[in-house]
Amino acid sequence: MAAGETRFTIPDDAGFTHFYVSPRPVNEEAQFRTKGCGCFCYSLVWTPGSVMSLMAGLVFGGLSAFGAYNITNDPKDIKVSLLSSGVLAVIMGMRYKNSGKLMPAGIMTGLSLLMVFRLLLLIV
Repeated sequence: MAAGETRFTIPDDAGFTHFYVSPRPVNEEAQFRTKGCGCFCYSLVWTPGSVMSLMAGLVFGGLSAFGAYNITNDPKDIKVSLLSSGVLAVIMGMRYKNSGKLMPAGIMTGLSLLMVFRLLLLIV
């Protein structure tokens, strides 16, 4: 085997082992980063409305993470989490009512409502 080559062994159903040699070393992390960056750029450029969806995801994700941090420090501090889950439930509930599609609006509505009920149970 030459320098820099990577050898793969793949067993098949009959118990035989097949050897494959790659001419270059495989760096899975670099491949993942490249594919992830490509998918992200594709969604920004070619998908209509994806920038707004991305921004909404970042806002609600950030609010949820900040609310979880607050709850970790003080279990009675549910204001931020309750606000973000409640607003998300209302927005996605309206989308579900208008579109009738279960994915993603219906599922997000249900999960947000469950989170609101869970947070309200924390203060009782």
